[in-house]
Order: sequence, then C-alpha cells, then structure tokens
Amino acid sequence: MSAECYGERHLICLGGSISHTTIGVGPRENFVPFDPNDKYEIVLDPQSRREHGTMRVRPPHRKEGASFSFRIDFTPALTEGEEAFVKYKFVLPKFKISTLEFLTGL
Repeated sequence: MSAECYGERHLICLGGSISHTTIGVGPRENFVPFDPNDKYEIVLDPQSRREHGTMRVRPPHRKEGASFSFRIDFTPALTEGEEAFVKYKFVLPKFKISTLEFLTGL
C-alpha cells in the first residue's frame, strides 16, 4: 500500500542563519523498509512562503532501511528574525500502518 503524507513547518531564525530544514520519516511511522530504487514524489505546496528568497525541495538523501529524509533549501538562507512557512507532500510507495492492538494481539 502507498501513502500520501502531508506536513508543515513554521521556522523562525533566532540567530545566525538557516540554509535548509530536514524532513524525516522513521520506523515508528512506517513499518516497511525504504527501498532506494523506489520513486519518491515530494512536492512543496504553493501556500509555502517566506519574506525574501525562494524555497526548493531536494530529492531524498536517505531512502533505505528504516530511514527516509529529504531537505528543503532556503535561498538565500533565512537570517535572524526571518520566518518561513513550509507545507509539503510526499508519497511513500510502500507504507504500512498499524495499531497497538494489532501489534500486541489484544
């Protein structure tokens, strides 16, 4: 079974700069190993916004075993006091969810 996953992040740079944010999915969210040969669709929602500059989704940098993650880059980097509202969707081609009752046989 595949799954569409949605998420959002509200980032405020409190000091220095932020060049990217990393979005990850771990084994608690997905009980099927990630296959590096699968195609993973990742889309930045048009409602995402920031004051100055652009945001871009990079292809997954980890997609095997129990880990899947990708980055959203900020160009130029967010600077102190700047905010970004990031909304995204990604499709996991193999996904399995369960309940505590099913896993423990209750």
